[in-house]
Amino acid sequence: MTKRPPDQTIILLLILLLAALLRFYRLDAQSFWNDEGNSARLAERSVTLILEGAAGDIHPPGYYLALHTWRAVWGESEFALRSFSALCGLSIVALVYALGRALFDASVGLVAAFLAAINPFQVYYSQEARMYALLALEAVAATGLLVAGLRGRRWALGGYALVAAAGLYTHYAFPFVLLAHNLLVLLWLVREARWPLGLVQDAPPSLLLRWSAVQALVLLLYLPWLPIAWRQVTGWPVPRESPALMSALVEIFRLLTLGRTIPTSAAIGGLAAFAFLVLLSVLPEPEAAGGAASSPLPPSEGEMLTLTQVEAAERAM
Repeated sequence: MTKRPPDQTIILLLILLLAALLRFYRLDAQSFWNDEGNSARLAERSVTLILEGAAGDIHPPGYYLALHTWRAVWGESEFALRSFSALCGLSIVALVYALGRALFDASVGLVAAFLAAINPFQVYYSQEARMYALLALEAVAATGLLVAGLRGRRWALGGYALVAAAGLYTHYAFPFVLLAHNLLVLLWLVREARWPLGLVQDAPPSLLLRWSAVQALVLLLYLPWLPIAWRQVTGWPVPRESPALMSALVEIFRLLTLGRTIPTSAAIGGLAAFAFLVLLSVLPEPEAAGGAASSPLPPSEGEMLTLTQVEAAERAM
């Protein structure tokens, strides 16, 4: 087993320290705002009343149940309740490092962890007593377990089912994460059919069968809440007019990268640059000297994951 160089360990610890400082600094500087107050009120109830309250809310009960347990140990102050989200945000940074290292190498993992540590969007929701930091943590954890499962660690797919079900009980947007994961599995199987590199330990039919069983288990675990979720998602009031696609993409890009720190107009250039880089990554290689076309190479696992997430984002709009 290859050991991590000491300097990389020190860098990772410094990144985690920075992430902790950004998330826990002045965590209780402001009082609860309206939605956080709703979280605090639901978390102080019994489990039965939390389930009943969530059935009339636009969010499922998973976060409120977790906060209920956290509150019983750490109290109900602003710092206590928000620290659950801060810890989730710190855990995201660690998991992003692990995922980057698994897909590429330790250097990529460190860069990814640093970007996650200083991301204003991540920091903001890591300081709020709402479910969004937990949702992001479950999405990253499920992605890591999926990659491990595709590489032959069968226990990971069982863990994936549990984390995915928890994500569904946390927020109604989590199905888009599942959509991205299913697209990733499909691309993975296609790659194995065209370029059998031995990355998938089982034959594609066997993997497809096990993946279908995992998805069925996720659905089974979520089945008790599914009727309520359907009623809430289809019956909750929505705006009469949806934003234009380009405006929505620019706003999403701005929020996910630089938060609220730059105006929307300035984000357009960043979005164009990002689209250009994605285009470069999928363009075919130029022909080799002498006119002979170069041999097609399989895309890397990181490229597959990036393209899958881009497709899922486009489908979600």
